[in-house]
Amino acid sequence: MSTIKLKILTDCDYCEGKAYLPSREDEDYKGNKYMLYKPCPQCFGTGLAEKSISLSELARLLDNTDVCEPDYQALSMAEPICQYSDSLSSSGLR
Repeated sequence: MSTIKLKILTDCDYCEGKAYLPSREDEDYKGNKYMLYKPCPQCFGTGLAEKSISLSELARLLDNTDVCEPDYQALSMAEPICQYSDSLSSSGLR
């Protein structure tokens, strides 16, 4: 019996999720040194790699995650956010 595998994205093992690796040091016209970077040859600069996992591994991963419950009381007491608050104030609508 074959097992069902799921593809997930994880950090690239080669670059450790950084996506770009130091290539060489160079110098600008003032003589300041800086580092040149190149994309990871494994993930091509994404920092991600595909990994196939079984359903049992997925269940284990989901069991180990922490769930953050929102604080609804604090959210209800917060000042409403309006991106047009300046416009509303200047027009006299607020």
